[in-house]
Amino acid sequence: MNYRAKIQLKIRDFYQKYKLIIFIVLIIWTCIFVINRFLGNQNNNLLTPKTTYDPHVSVMNTNKEVPEKLQQPIQTIIDTYFNHCNNGEFQKAYDLISEECKSNYFTSYKLFENYAKEIFGNTKKIYNIQSYSNLDNTYIYKIKILEDILANGTTTGYGYYEEKITIKGDDSNNLKINIGNFVSKENINIFAEDEYLKIEVLGKTVKYDSEIYNVKFTNKSEYPIVLANNKEEFEIGIYIGDQTRAINLPIGNITLSPNSTQIRNLEFTKFVDDGKKSDVLIFNAIRVLQSYSGESSKYEQEINNAIKLYSLTLNM
Repeated sequence: MNYRAKIQLKIRDFYQKYKLIIFIVLIIWTCIFVINRFLGNQNNNLLTPKTTYDPHVSVMNTNKEVPEKLQQPIQTIIDTYFNHCNNGEFQKAYDLISEECKSNYFTSYKLFENYAKEIFGNTKKIYNIQSYSNLDNTYIYKIKILEDILANGTTTGYGYYEEKITIKGDDSNNLKINIGNFVSKENINIFAEDEYLKIEVLGKTVKYDSEIYNVKFTNKSEYPIVLANNKEEFEIGIYIGDQTRAINLPIGNITLSPNSTQIRNLEFTKFVDDGKKSDVLIFNAIRVLQSYSGESSKYEQEINNAIKLYSLTLNM
């Protein structure tokens, strides 16, 4: 028997021995093939999925849209700002920022340049925006900035930077950007005083997630006065709606020498779109002392010899 005949005989013997298994495998394979073709045709007939992403519909104020006449101008000014920063044209980007934001947050171009370089660095970035809150003529957007891994030729840039930016204005011709979570600056000019102390609230800086009060303290007495040194519980706080909140730490010491003045910034957590009002500033542990060394070992004795211990509130 020649070689070819032997091969044919082996194939026939193999088929006779395993023909049932081969038949079952062919049936299964045919079924899989038919099902895949059917599902493929069904998928081709499906409508293209539609994204729910709409950059000008607020996610916090449900279904509240930015006015249609402002949507494209807002998109344009954000694109322009972003492109200037991405191209290292920081002066042009700086020119798009509101004067209020400049004077209260970036008091010099150099501060802004350092801020922009830290975010944008030397690589190309991409970004997306989403309307976050609408408050009268103030439109707050969340912006997420990511590495452009295609342009930069890297696969390591998956981190991102995120902040709230604010667009103000009711006319497409006068829109300006606030950045760095800055929203507004308000003048307050309220005060409270007694024979020892005068406290004046000069103004308030509103950021998306906090309020910062600019406060002037004047010691009218001949004694040292301590308002905060982290030795007492709840030294300074604020009423916001139905909540009492302590000052954000750390604030360090607020200690006034006799007949002296200090101006300090006091920051409290407060989201601008939470619907609550900041009602009262609380100075809960004012200590007028005979003497004050600042030494922990002597503090209890100094408190025991205090001229007066009391609290004071400012209604806003």
